[in-house]
Amino acid sequence: MATNTVTTYWKYHQLNAYVAKQFKLLLMLPEFVFDVEDHAQYAQIEASELESQHGYVKQAGIQPTVKDVVIDTTDHIGKIRFNSISFTPSTGDISFGGAIIWDSTDDAVVGYMDAEGTITVLEGTPYVFQNLEIRNN
Repeated sequence: MATNTVTTYWKYHQLNAYVAKQFKLLLMLPEFVFDVEDHAQYAQIEASELESQHGYVKQAGIQPTVKDVVIDTTDHIGKIRFNSISFTPSTGDISFGGAIIWDSTDDAVVGYMDAEGTITVLEGTPYVFQNLEIRNN
């Protein structure tokens, strides 16, 4: 029997091909439950995305910028890391249960950050998303 193992460099190289994509952070309703198999494209999560309100725009979301792509030789993975970004609601509070990282260029749901509860951000108060990354295990 053959064992298939890819190099850590290949994982890093593969992620480098994705840094030019249009990533968006989509805020999800508090009751949303992510399904790693069934939530592959926007149409499959659209009904659970927060509606446009108080400065948040449905499907446009919040646009993160890529900080870098790195090789983690300890865990043998490649990572796309994003700069910290903030969102400040206007004209009202916003509550959400997590955020989808969505590649809108290819209409691919990349992953989900579960808040493990409801986050309520008060009007005029910035909420900072930090340590965002995509890992290629």
